[in-house]
Amino acid sequence: MHEGLTTKVNAESSSWTSTEAKRIAGRFKLRARRSEFGVIGGSLPAGLDPAWLAKLVSDNVNRTKVVVDCSGDVLRAAVAAKPFLIKPNQEEAENLIGSAISTMADAVSACFEMVGMGAQNVLLSLGEKGSLFWNGEDLFRANAEKINATNTVGAGDALLAGFIGSFKSGPVKALATGVAWSAAAIKSRGTGITTAPNEISLQLISQINPKEASLGQDLLHS
Repeated sequence: MHEGLTTKVNAESSSWTSTEAKRIAGRFKLRARRSEFGVIGGSLPAGLDPAWLAKLVSDNVNRTKVVVDCSGDVLRAAVAAKPFLIKPNQEEAENLIGSAISTMADAVSACFEMVGMGAQNVLLSLGEKGSLFWNGEDLFRANAEKINATNTVGAGDALLAGFIGSFKSGPVKALATGVAWSAAAIKSRGTGITTAPNEISLQLISQINPKEASLGQDLLHS
């Protein structure tokens, strides 16, 4: 990053053979048996069909809490396999549901729709406007910390890591922790978190009545 500009260099992954794909799936299955969460993120290696990832999800949903942080056709296929949690950003959610997210009503409806598509829980990140978490019953909003962004790369990854790391403590603590770590990532230069997160503030989190929220309060301009 220089003078407020960010340059991303994303190389294409190498191709996997069918043998390599089976080996990775086997390792995931083995680890899933003794892990609370199994996180699948990023893009598929060249040559793999989204159906492969969907099967990876469905084969393990009864072994661990499968979390998916992907996009496009890969996310669409994974959602149908009923993962425990997905964490799309605004653009990824818009592509998945096929419509724009411009208001609180849009954001809430998107969460409803993604759970309807198969996800058990949705953590929707909305950048500087915070995040929403919907588990099919309760809806929570996390307000983003007011900070000067140094580097937004990895902010969503930090949000997810903080969230699942504190999930046992409930959605409020999980969201607050995720927001704190995401803010720390944004304030850090490079790819690692070099700035310790601020004290976790539960005041950033509010529970929302899903029916009232879906009626139209403006989210992206509030």
